[in-house]
Amino acid sequence: MHINLLNHNNIEGKGLSVLLGNEGHNVNLIPQQKKRMDGLSSQKTPSIFLINVDFLLETKSNEIFTKLDSQSTVLLFGNLCQLYWLKKFSNSAKGFICKKSTFNDLLDILHDIKPRSVVLDRHSQHFLSQSDIQRQKMLLKKNLAKSLSNAELSVMQEISEGKPTKQIAKEQYLSVHTIYNHRKNIKKKFNPTDTLKLSKFCMLNKEAIKTLVWVNEGNIS
Repeated sequence: MHINLLNHNNIEGKGLSVLLGNEGHNVNLIPQQKKRMDGLSSQKTPSIFLINVDFLLETKSNEIFTKLDSQSTVLLFGNLCQLYWLKKFSNSAKGFICKKSTFNDLLDILHDIKPRSVVLDRHSQHFLSQSDIQRQKMLLKKNLAKSLSNAELSVMQEISEGKPTKQIAKEQYLSVHTIYNHRKNIKKKFNPTDTLKLSKFCMLNKEAIKTLVWVNEGNIS
């Protein structure tokens, strides 16, 4: 199997390349350098793109998307809160594996991934099998009295982008009063002993909130 490995950490990438090579895979390590990215456009043989999500965060990800056609197989690896990155790829075959997974887990995913399928590792599957409130506790790492509603998560996502209340209200076609009520209700659902600064909390948990919003949309497959 031919694997294009996109990794922002060259030491980690080289180690993973060796391990995959020992399993009989032909690995092309793409470090975080634009001149090496240009070589992707000339790829003609079927291959899997194994991409560290941190590589996407630190690179012009739009450039990567233009290098991949819809028939390419994409396997992302990152933290559970980065699961939402899957939605950015329209590829017919794609998957996600958490960084805390083992190398054998990775080999299993590589073996199982097939055209027109979404393959997830056991950690991602466990996360998705949980109730709304359990998923929110797992990613936000906070105790919650009640689960956050879709509307509240949507407001939190807007806050994480640094948008003020008036702008959020305008973009969501709601009154400023409604947004203030959402903010108040969000804070009530967290442990009352916490002094929660909502704006800072949302910005620090931006990726977790994006993943929770995406999961609630139900468009994973």
